[in-house]
Amino acid sequence: MKRTMAAAALCASTAAWAGSVDDAKAVNVAFVEAASIPDPTESVKQVAALFIDDMRHLGVFGKVKGKEQLIKTITPAFMAPNRKT
Repeated sequence: MKRTMAAAALCASTAAWAGSVDDAKAVNVAFVEAASIPDPTESVKQVAALFIDDMRHLGVFGKVKGKEQLIKTITPAFMAPNRKT
């Protein structure tokens, strides 16, 4: 019985992990598409729409807490004159 329960739990966690990988890929694709919009203002708007208001992220721009700080952080990079989309 314990082995059956362990096997069931492993299958469920494997399925959940596979689902989360698919979700992560979908978010990555959505981010790349949003960041690739030629109009920088629209691009920032679409990238920000992918995040919740109280998001927290540690990445190339350092620690970012909240959507408002995210917008302030990415706007200069997206407005750069040599930005390639």
